[in-house]
Amino acid sequence: MKMMKTLTRLFVLLMVLATSLLAAIYGTGAAYRSFLTPRSSHGSFSGVYGDSWLVDGATATFYDLAPRGNWLDVQAGDWHPEERPVPNVTVSVCGDVASTFDAVKGSVTRVFLTGDCEPRELVFSIRNPFQASPDDQRELGMQLHSMKVSSQAGVPLVSFSKILSVAALLFAGGLLLWYWLRFSPAIWLTPLAPLLGGYLVSCSEHLDYTNAIALWICLLSLLLGRIVGSDLYRKGRILKQGVVRPDRGSEETGETWTGYFPLFFLMSVLLLAAMLRFYGIDFGLPANYHPDEVPKYNAIMRMRAHGDLNPRYFLHPTMLLYATYFSNEVCRFFGLVQGQWEETLILSGRMMSALAGVGSVFFTYLIGRRLYSVWIGLFASLFLAVMPLHVTCSRYVKEDSLLTFVILCAVYAVIRGVQDNTIRWYLLGAILAGVSASVKYSGLLSIMFILGAPWLRSGTLVPDKRFFWWMIAAVIVMPLGFLMVSPYVLLDYQTFIRDFSHEQAHMARGHTAGISAWSQYWMYHIARSINPGIGLPGTIVALGGVGYLLYRRRMKDLFLVCLFLLFYLPAEYVKAKPAPQPERYIVPCLPFLAILAGIFLKRLSENKIRHVSPALVVFVLLVPLLRTVDLAGEIKHDTREQLAGWMKEHLPRGKTVAVDWKPYTVRFFDDEFTMAYLPRAEIIPSLDIDALREQNYDYLVLSSLFYRRYFKQPNTNPALREQIRMVFRRLPILAQFESTHGTYGFHNPRLTLFSLNEQDVLAYQQELKLKEDGKLAHTSNEMKASFNWKE
Repeated sequence: MKMMKTLTRLFVLLMVLATSLLAAIYGTGAAYRSFLTPRSSHGSFSGVYGDSWLVDGATATFYDLAPRGNWLDVQAGDWHPEERPVPNVTVSVCGDVASTFDAVKGSVTRVFLTGDCEPRELVFSIRNPFQASPDDQRELGMQLHSMKVSSQAGVPLVSFSKILSVAALLFAGGLLLWYWLRFSPAIWLTPLAPLLGGYLVSCSEHLDYTNAIALWICLLSLLLGRIVGSDLYRKGRILKQGVVRPDRGSEETGETWTGYFPLFFLMSVLLLAAMLRFYGIDFGLPANYHPDEVPKYNAIMRMRAHGDLNPRYFLHPTMLLYATYFSNEVCRFFGLVQGQWEETLILSGRMMSALAGVGSVFFTYLIGRRLYSVWIGLFASLFLAVMPLHVTCSRYVKEDSLLTFVILCAVYAVIRGVQDNTIRWYLLGAILAGVSASVKYSGLLSIMFILGAPWLRSGTLVPDKRFFWWMIAAVIVMPLGFLMVSPYVLLDYQTFIRDFSHEQAHMARGHTAGISAWSQYWMYHIARSINPGIGLPGTIVALGGVGYLLYRRRMKDLFLVCLFLLFYLPAEYVKAKPAPQPERYIVPCLPFLAILAGIFLKRLSENKIRHVSPALVVFVLLVPLLRTVDLAGEIKHDTREQLAGWMKEHLPRGKTVAVDWKPYTVRFFDDEFTMAYLPRAEIIPSLDIDALREQNYDYLVLSSLFYRRYFKQPNTNPALREQIRMVFRRLPILAQFESTHGTYGFHNPRLTLFSLNEQDVLAYQQELKLKEDGKLAHTSNEMKASFNWKE
């Protein structure tokens, strides 16, 4: 019988492996954008026009296809001029002739996509092209109806590396479920896990598995936390409910931390946090490389000009403005900054944000220590201290760092009031929750943990009666905290209503494009903000902590999970996710993720695989720390400064340079060049090459902070991407600067300098012709630029 059960488990495991491979093949194939038309080519066509004409030399580019097994069905249009001969078409794949055919009206020709080139590029040569009229100089060939990629499997076969990577993820999910159900009759349901993952992949948009993989990793992490929790339950480690105050140790493990080590460790963490946040804090000054700092500067200067504290600006509340104003006065008093009052304002505001970031690290320790243990508090504070997202957002005059600090202060006050049974701390927490709303309107969400205090106090579904009645008073005093720091929302209520309504509409309609939560599986910020912002190992263990606490279901555990969801779900729900830094919206989640990660690692250290936990702790901390150090190393010499130096050295003075948007691009202060900023609302339409040359611009500079959103953000218009592609294809590149470790936040965009000089453009067109004829291996653009159109 025992042998039979073992064989059954092995058989099911082999089924999971086979199912994972098949689900990966069909899931990735179904996600491939296989059907293309002249009007919906999504940038895959060049030389195929919207009126369906395919011209001599047209190309079709396909990424990530397997070297064998795929074919392309090319369907000709239903019309061709009767007086013209049937087009004779030769198709080359990877430089080799793959097919020659007559494009009879409505006919379908199959072209096999064999070859090892990446991307797979098809070139269409027309042996008998014609010109429709003297006004239309195109070398017309055939009218194209559509192209479709397929294979014997019924879906395109993508590259083996992508299939194997997806299959590995699907198998990991099945393996976890198999491990959990290995002693249960439900083990036969295990192969359903990779099938579900394959379905999620198939719903992705053209091999963009970002959200599907994020959802899958989220589910795997929750399951991992569930498995760790179930093993601990078997060991009898679950103790009574309640909110016992762990002054020096954990009520769960009995650990004791005595002496000065915790204090010394905490001081070291705070010192590290300060070093990382204050380093390079003057980046870009006196230029304003962060566009959102400018409205803050203008509002504060209006207050000084009018001699009052009315900012006449309420797109955001006013606490950040007052804090920056006060910070500038303090920094100038102690001689920390030098220059005129208005010249030191931005730097002082950044120093205030950095100080708030360090304060957040400290209060993360206090919250982790009070709810769980000293070890968890220390780990969480260290994890938050090295997170690249939190470090980066602590260098800007923006609301996110200060908002997170005030929220943590409010949460700590509520927890202390609950644990010590002290109403004054609870009411202080309510006032601080109101203050958080005066930093950013999303701080209004803090009312939820104010309302949850009676249940946290009782530790059951029945609220504590005393705190329940005081909860009413807390809800009343919370608006007082808001008005204390934002009094002009009443004193200048007309401006407040106008700006608040504008910001509310902005959240509802979106920024560049509206991005709904359901279209992203509610995984937009998991994939694009949390994972890059804290590291993949940290993301997995933090979400594993969520799974563990949901399985354990103590009231304080649910309270912590709800704190994370409280500031995560609204950021997903709103359609506004403005590039280039939408990740700043989930900064208040980071401290709670750090505590969740600490809880998971602490529980893992009590598991039977506890020997791996020290290495995992180091790995979780080392990945974000290295990323933070790498990014910090490139702050002081931003790519905008590098390009400015290159232009001064290599280009003649006085030339006219067209640029996309002022904060995102190169800056000059001595009138070396005439800077022509394209109209902000019409930047992409202004990128028409002929129009740029007609306006006598000599050069063009494009910043990835501007154009990258059209390639990375969901729901963007493909026509806009094609307009940008045409600039990179048709204009010669003089120079391109990018940082080694990439753009993050508002630092180090990739900058490309194009020439609009007629001679340079003609010379580059000759290069393109030579390459098409096989007489040139690489154009000058390809040797200078590293732009990847898959981005």
